[in-house]
Amino acid sequence: FPISTPETLVLLTPPRCLTANRTQQGVLLTWLPPANHTSPINHYIMEFRLGERWDVLDDAIPAGETELLVKDLVQDSWYEFRVTAVMENVVSENSNIVGVSSTDLFSAPEMADEGLARPVVAGIVATICFLAAAVLFSTLAACFVNKQRRRKLKRKRDPPLSITHFRKSIETP
Repeated sequence: FPISTPETLVLLTPPRCLTANRTQQGVLLTWLPPANHTSPINHYIMEFRLGERWDVLDDAIPAGETELLVKDLVQDSWYEFRVTAVMENVVSENSNIVGVSSTDLFSAPEMADEGLARPVVAGIVATICFLAAAVLFSTLAACFVNKQRRRKLKRKRDPPLSITHFRKSIETP
């Protein structure tokens, strides 16, 4: 009977280290390519879910890209994301799943009347208070040291009365 060569088993590990970072523009998803693959990756597939069912977010992410910016998320929702790699006819297992809350994702930082963010205004006020306290403390310290110096000089100019009387009694017969 004919001898057939066994077909090589192609394994494709999943993309690694999927992370999600919230930005002002949306959610930035980043990942590392699969660790061991014999042929080049064709593309990636990013999936998400809001409830129970997984939906495809993008099924044509080029092989050279390992990040995806997700915009237009429904506010006050919990999203989960996962990515898979596609090589020829082989689809990898899913990557790790990352979850992101879209609560407060779209809210801009609170602004004061001048247009500066509240943390910036708080930092400026704290700096001014610190500098005012430092100037007050150094002024009080300078006054105290100056007062001590004047007392010391006054003691040197005016010797004690007992010594003065003693000299006068010696000088006058």
